[in-house]
Amino acid sequence: MGQNQPLELSEGEKKEPSPSNTGESIRKLAYECIYQVMVQDFKLFLETAGAQKVLSAYQPMGEYAGHATARNFLNKLELKGNGADIIAIPIYAFVNNLLDCSCDPIEIRERGVEVRMTSCYVSKVGAPPEYCIAVTHNVGKGIIKEINPEFEIVFTHHLTQGDPYCRYVVKRRLDRIGDTNNLGNLLRVLPPIELPESEKEALTTSYSCSIWMNIIRAMIEVLGSEETIALIDGPSRLKGEEFGNGAKKQLCIENAGARDAELVIEVLGSALGQDYKRLDNSPQIVRTEIEGCVLVDGPIEACKQFELLADGICKSINPNLEFIYNKMRTKGDKTCHWTIRKKREAEKEKAKEVLPSDDPIKMLTTMYIKGEITEEEFRKKLAVLKELKL
Repeated sequence: MGQNQPLELSEGEKKEPSPSNTGESIRKLAYECIYQVMVQDFKLFLETAGAQKVLSAYQPMGEYAGHATARNFLNKLELKGNGADIIAIPIYAFVNNLLDCSCDPIEIRERGVEVRMTSCYVSKVGAPPEYCIAVTHNVGKGIIKEINPEFEIVFTHHLTQGDPYCRYVVKRRLDRIGDTNNLGNLLRVLPPIELPESEKEALTTSYSCSIWMNIIRAMIEVLGSEETIALIDGPSRLKGEEFGNGAKKQLCIENAGARDAELVIEVLGSALGQDYKRLDNSPQIVRTEIEGCVLVDGPIEACKQFELLADGICKSINPNLEFIYNKMRTKGDKTCHWTIRKKREAEKEKAKEVLPSDDPIKMLTTMYIKGEITEEEFRKKLAVLKELKL
């Protein structure tokens, strides 16, 4: 969706005003879909390649993200120093400002710094424990390397393992603490870090999509492109259908045209920061142009997965609709173009391509171009056709 374009139904599709929380609900549904795709991909990767290969492939990406997270929050919050309290802030500030996530304030204790993450989106959508190791643990390693290698971040509790919260401790690497669950008396509590709602949305989009793209990159590294696409194809279409059915209810969509499918895809695209522009206004076929999208920096396979999700959304609206990309920025095009159309229209276009032409000279030329006849044969037959004035 374009950043300056409101989400609207066309005149013939407008419903009674929705409750005031509809916008927030549909936004959460879109982000939840992205979270589910991330976790679904990770689970498929884990089941196919095994934990050792998955964690090994993702480690450098997770650590790089940790370096970037540390630099971003040190600059944004104008933090000075390199002690345990400073090291504890980047993960806390990040998680506490993601949509549908929260942390307790950072506690400075006698033998270290303690942080509890009380709500985490990935645990709500069924992430396995290996996800936390691949993503959060490696982010922690990157933060340590960026700020001060004399310290370490120790994770003691995980929501994905059934604990009531996630908890990490920051301490000096050489300090021998017998029980990391008991860091001694509380010395002070750092004030909460809360970003404006618009920044939370941008942070959520950036973070969730970067993990999504990194999981795809790791899958490609281990499995290759073709196997990765084959692995995510069916589950992605089903996830698109599931999202489409949920969005239809929230948006009160009752029709089943291409523009209805476009509206639902636009909701998901808004969570990806897509800058949307409609190229035509036909109820039977919709063509759009996308300039901005966070997936542009990822592998082309991530765009392919969005295509699979969008095709699933189309099926949820009308099984006779299909979604296809005509252009992709990840292929080198200046913008992305996609089309929603009825499948029978696509079949007609395909039939036109394969049916022989009524023009014998064009047919002859096609045979020559395809290598079905030699140049000598082509010239002889062409001469005959010209004599016959065909």
